[in-house]
Amino acid sequence: LGVGRATIQKHLAGLKDLFLLNEIPLFMSKRSASEYMPLDTAVFKFLYGEGDPLFARHQLMKILVINEILAQFEYSGESRPEISYYRSRGGAEVDLILRQKDRLLAIEISISSDVNPYSLRGIKSFLSSYKKAEGIVLAPVAEAYSVEKNLQVLPWTQVG
Repeated sequence: LGVGRATIQKHLAGLKDLFLLNEIPLFMSKRSASEYMPLDTAVFKFLYGEGDPLFARHQLMKILVINEILAQFEYSGESRPEISYYRSRGGAEVDLILRQKDRLLAIEISISSDVNPYSLRGIKSFLSSYKKAEGIVLAPVAEAYSVEKNLQVLPWTQVG
């Protein structure tokens, strides 16, 4: 691109200050491997254009979930949780990790109602590494159900 790292960091910081962008850091990492998410779904849709519709749908749900989490904590007067994402060395991923005080909550966002063992590998990897953590999968399902003691599948309608 021909633009220095410091310049890019300065522009990203400006977008965060203008409430246009959320920085989602990698969980428990000192390296700068952050993901950046627009705060507005329309901004994402405009910037992303006509790309893969499944990827777009997942990202739009992720933006909505992040915004709802932040709004709920703001309304309640509680301090905001730290929001990050998880990626293991083996490539297992979890969309969002919320840390507040001693509580860890892993959130996986599914655009499919077929929540199967393959789709749960990332969140199960996280839960096996962090025994006291809890996990939820948000999916387009009719009713909530438990997969394991500390892992539940919840309908999208329960967000908020």
